[in-house]
Amino acid sequence: MHEKSAASYVLEICRSRGRQFSLRDIVSRIHELHPELTEEFPSVWGDLVRRKKVRVCYTGDTLLYEVVMTSHGHHPHHKQH
Repeated sequence: MHEKSAASYVLEICRSRGRQFSLRDIVSRIHELHPELTEEFPSVWGDLVRRKKVRVCYTGDTLLYEVVMTSHGHHPHHKQH
């Protein structure tokens, strides 16, 4: 799978999990729904974190993440109509 589409797919899974999600949850969903992404997931996830598409939102017993929103509350790549 192409890296850009893999990143888009991972973000779609993240968004589908709600406001906060664990890395374990995302890995489980990817393994369940798209097992061919399992090997490239670490590099895709690292890229999403470096590009600030996802970020840590809670540090405790379980590290939780969220998809980063723009200042207007929209995802940066979604166009307004």
